[in-house]
Amino acid sequence: MSDEITIKGLKVMAQVGVPEEERALAQRLVLNVVLIPAGGFAGMGDDVGRTIDYDLASRRLRSWCDAGEWALIETLAEELATKLLDEFFLLERVEVEVRKFVIPDSDHVAVRVVRLRDSGAR
Repeated sequence: MSDEITIKGLKVMAQVGVPEEERALAQRLVLNVVLIPAGGFAGMGDDVGRTIDYDLASRRLRSWCDAGEWALIETLAEELATKLLDEFFLLERVEVEVRKFVIPDSDHVAVRVVRLRDSGAR
């Protein structure tokens, strides 16, 4: 099992939905994100510069959700995963789950993407 940092239940607002009317106003989504640093936690020596800044990651996720508009939560999840890998160079793998609350008589609908850093990247 890999060492991981989990951001669970991050509430964000985003304009998302297939019908235009649904996208007209931002709606509440919940994100669950797993950040897996290259090399794990071994050898960090209690140095914050050698790990993923999860506070900064959560602020970036909120900002990215605020700034766009998507028809599909699948596209949103993919973009968030890609942006995390692009910004946080210590990340080896990221998992992003986006939960949306639109289906009557259900808790939520969710999509989940898992992305790995391309071994040739940076």
